[in-house]
Amino acid sequence: MTANHAARTAENEAAFLLPHLKLYFHILDLGCRPGTITRGLAKYVPEGSVTGIDLAPEVIEQAKSLAGQAGGVPSNVTFVTGNLLEGLQFGDETFDVIFMSQVLIHVPEPVKALTELRRVLKTGGCIADCEGDFPFHWQPYLPGLASLNKYMYEMVVTRRNTGSPHPDHPPYGRDHRGGSLVHVWAREAGFEPGMIEKIAKATMYRTPEE
Repeated sequence: MTANHAARTAENEAAFLLPHLKLYFHILDLGCRPGTITRGLAKYVPEGSVTGIDLAPEVIEQAKSLAGQAGGVPSNVTFVTGNLLEGLQFGDETFDVIFMSQVLIHVPEPVKALTELRRVLKTGGCIADCEGDFPFHWQPYLPGLASLNKYMYEMVVTRRNTGSPHPDHPPYGRDHRGGSLVHVWAREAGFEPGMIEKIAKATMYRTPEE
C-alpha cells in the first residue's frame, strides 16, 4: 500500500484540479500519506503554499523523509499531523483549495468531516475530492484477487456495518460507495447543490508490477 501511495502524483491524481489553480493559492492536501501529491501541487502554486496533513505522525515523518530523498521539502510545503473529526488546527477560511484522495471512505462521519473542511475553506474556494467505489472488478479473476476482494469487502463493509472494527484498521465511512455518495454528503454538509460538479474515471491495472 505504501508503494501504491508513493506512486501517486499531482498529475495522475489531481489532473482535474490543476487547470483551476492560481499561483497564489493556499492548498490543504488532506490525508497526504507519503506527500508525493503534496510536493507535486507545490509546483503549481509557487506564490502560495501547500499543507500536507495526515492522522499518523509516522506517516508525516515518512513524507518528510521521502521529500528529503527527492531533494528536500519545497519552501512552500509544510507537513503536519491532525485529526479531521476532532477539529483542524487552522482558522476559519484558511485555504483556497482542499484536495483529498480516498479519504472520506476511511472516515466514520463523512458529513461531519466535510462540515469541518467547509469551515477552513475560503469563501469561493473549492474542495477537490477523489473517492473510489467498491467492489473492484478484475479479469482474469485470479484466486489472489478473489481473496483481496473478500478481505476488502469484510474490512470496509461488513465490519463497519456491524460496528465491529477490523483489528488492524480504523472504522471506515458509513458506506463503501464513496464515489457515488460524495455529492450527497456534500449537500448534507451545507454545500450548494448547484456548485457541486462530479466526474468519473476508471483506473486500470495492466502490468505485472501494477
